[in-house]
Amino acid sequence: MSLSTFEYVNKLLQVSAESLGLQYTRQTPTTLQNWARYNSGMFVANVGMEETKTPIRRNLDYTTFNTSLYFVVSRVSDLTEEEKTKQEGQARKLANEFVFLLNNNKYVTVENGGFNVIFREGGYLGMGIAGTLPISLADRNDYCDIFCNTSTNDVEC
Repeated sequence: MSLSTFEYVNKLLQVSAESLGLQYTRQTPTTLQNWARYNSGMFVANVGMEETKTPIRRNLDYTTFNTSLYFVVSRVSDLTEEEKTKQEGQARKLANEFVFLLNNNKYVTVENGGFNVIFREGGYLGMGIAGTLPISLADRNDYCDIFCNTSTNDVEC
């Protein structure tokens, strides 16, 4: 059984995180707080995927997932300004490496939407950055059964 478009993108995100030695989690912003309390170390969190479809042909869509990601590199509190700057640089490097791995995939197109939200220690997440990545690919869902359905071709008859 092949993966749906949504499952494929999630699997790609997970494999990319694991390739960098990071934990990967898919949470809502609210449930991420609880997850972060019970897990340690660096991680990538997928906190949202907004899906849009653009028709290419009559029977094929191009799907884009605007994926909201958090990259957390440290959970240590009471850092100096120099340490905070160093860890922010580490988070940005990690995000860029992650995007590089996503771009290696032969089926997807990734635009680096930018990681402009910086969060510092003291919160439940720790030190890191967040942003949105648009990930696009041709729809992988199987619509063969519905393509053969002609009941909506002409509803006036």
